[in-house]
Amino acid sequence: MRNGIYYAQKKIPSTNRTVRKSLHTRSRKEAVRLSGYLDSISEVSLRQTRNLDYEIQKKHLLSAWNNGLNQLNAPLQEHEVYHSNQVQSSDLVHQLSEIIEYYKSGYAVGETTPKGDKKPKLGDLYQQWLSERLKEKTWTEKTAEDIERKFRLFFGWVSPSIAVMDFNHSKAINIKARLLDKGLAVLTLNKYLQTYGSLFRWLKSHGYIQVNPFEGIALKEHRRAQDQRNAFPISCIKSVIDKCSEVSSSAYGKKYYKYVPLIAAYSGMRLNEICQLFKRDIQLIDNLWCITITDEAVGQRLKTPSSKRIVPIHSEIIQSGFFDYIESNGSDRCFPELKHSRDGYGKNASRWFNERLMKKDFPDLDCVFHSFRHTVADVMMKSDVDKGIAKAILGHADDSETFGRYAKGYSVTQLKRAIDTITY
Repeated sequence: MRNGIYYAQKKIPSTNRTVRKSLHTRSRKEAVRLSGYLDSISEVSLRQTRNLDYEIQKKHLLSAWNNGLNQLNAPLQEHEVYHSNQVQSSDLVHQLSEIIEYYKSGYAVGETTPKGDKKPKLGDLYQQWLSERLKEKTWTEKTAEDIERKFRLFFGWVSPSIAVMDFNHSKAINIKARLLDKGLAVLTLNKYLQTYGSLFRWLKSHGYIQVNPFEGIALKEHRRAQDQRNAFPISCIKSVIDKCSEVSSSAYGKKYYKYVPLIAAYSGMRLNEICQLFKRDIQLIDNLWCITITDEAVGQRLKTPSSKRIVPIHSEIIQSGFFDYIESNGSDRCFPELKHSRDGYGKNASRWFNERLMKKDFPDLDCVFHSFRHTVADVMMKSDVDKGIAKAILGHADDSETFGRYAKGYSVTQLKRAIDTITY
């Protein structure tokens, strides 16, 4: 209780941290009643998010509490229960059961399933799909929030209680039409369709449907894929790298200003892959210095399973003083100045590079940090590097049976030869 206001609180299992929420009441009786509701909802929410990070569990729990109280208050207000001192316990139990069922199945409160109807409901299967994906831990918290936001819009147009077999191609086209009415850009609209299509691909692979209704309905993007985000011109790379080194040595500079872009330019690694590196990720393999990209340390993550890989270190990185720097920084991490956030470790580095360095010093270059990755891909392609080896270095999935798992089909020596083709 604070200032006479009662609070609900729940300890997250396996942690010493507690989530608290104001109940907005000074009545002990009312607080006990509301806490009872929230305790039951908590069990469902925490069961769905067990083994996930605390911040994700906290977010889902608070969302469940807010939605639960909203669902609870609506029928109470409608029947003017607050104007009566008598509350029927059977009514409260019935409301609570509906709320809990809502979180389990995705049904709207008040909707019922016809007796004997065994058809799988779309909302139910969506919750199952979402739970599986969260357990995989391949999504960042930001990605998970974005996907859930897109599906909140989806289920605003489609009842969660619809049988999955009844959601057909025409309904998918209707969703597309609604998105068009919102005036979304082609790329943004296609991301919505791609997100919805990923659920239905899962439904198809699990035998619930025969055809993905979202397949083939995306709008055509007139720009070629390689033109959608510019690569750095080869002639400009050295100027950008030199400027990063200069800024790093200035009075208010940070060491990662120099080394994070340098590593990207000579490896094609993603921003967060670089920023989350630990010193133990720098290893001598087959007598060659390499970066091992994994999600083994706390806070590390991989964008996709194929992102787990080994990337030999380019001689330009070795000669830059990178090893001397990481040996002297007094941390287990390569870049301890970069703190972990919802998006990983790369947030501050991204802001500095994209919003400060590029806009101030290279305003005519329509490039961002990710442009390094496109440049490396271009250089290897023009150097006739085998496509499979390039995919192994960049962490792209290889569809072949032989080389499809973390570049196990290639030796470090083969990968190093490809890395050495990167010259500016």
